[in-house]
Amino acid sequence: KNNVKDKFAEIKKSTIQIFHIIDFKSEDTVNIEPFASGVLVFVNEMYYLFSAGHVFNNVDVNTLGFLDPETGDIMQLDGNIAFIDPSIEGQNMGDIAVVKLSSETVDDLLSIGYEFYSVDISCLNHMLNGDSLYLIFGYPVSKSKPVYNTNILKREPLGLILEPCLDVKIYNRCGFKPNVNLLFHFHRNDLINEEGQRASAPIPNGISGCGVWHVDSEGVLKLVGIMFEWEHKESIMMGAILDLPMEVVRLKFDRTSYKSPRSTSFILNM
Repeated sequence: KNNVKDKFAEIKKSTIQIFHIIDFKSEDTVNIEPFASGVLVFVNEMYYLFSAGHVFNNVDVNTLGFLDPETGDIMQLDGNIAFIDPSIEGQNMGDIAVVKLSSETVDDLLSIGYEFYSVDISCLNHMLNGDSLYLIFGYPVSKSKPVYNTNILKREPLGLILEPCLDVKIYNRCGFKPNVNLLFHFHRNDLINEEGQRASAPIPNGISGCGVWHVDSEGVLKLVGIMFEWEHKESIMMGAILDLPMEVVRLKFDRTSYKSPRSTSFILNM
């Protein structure tokens, strides 16, 4: 149990909650709403935020921000966005966004204690294994609420141990592919929490964009995917293997170096 709790603590350092900045009421007060989750990653000397595509679709990146967990101050996100549009033929494998972060945003994140997860080739080409341990960690919207009469936002992150879905029929019904997508059983009233105990979970709105983390046979924590949707009729959480955002990195931000880890599962056309 302690080992798994340590893994969640590790994941938390690289997972941010993304807020929509509605307006600045005054110099000291900002009107914000919780929006989504995202993972901070480091690839080939560059810093990125991986998240769900719909988080950034038709949104100005400068209207999004993150909180200093100590002071509660909101800091604006800044960077260049590229995302996969599931409505485009050939891109329907996942609702994924990549933000190449500005140096100012990177400095802000590092200064308040966040860490960037370093992606290597062992994170790619992942196939779900029914005997493996899979973890997710994000910030449900319903668990982020202002404390009455203060500027403090009380946040309760959600950490879960999920069982992979290996049923090809469910993949087919959802329109996904086992070699690209990651599906997990998500029965809201019958889940395993960070403590390893059976628990219920809130509606998972807000954890879109969180990471899918795999603990390998040697106990090493690996980021292997990004979660982007919940299908309540099938009781399924849906994501994509990390190869997908890494292909976005290769095609949009790192086309000339050839040093970024490459997928052998597929090639994305953008």
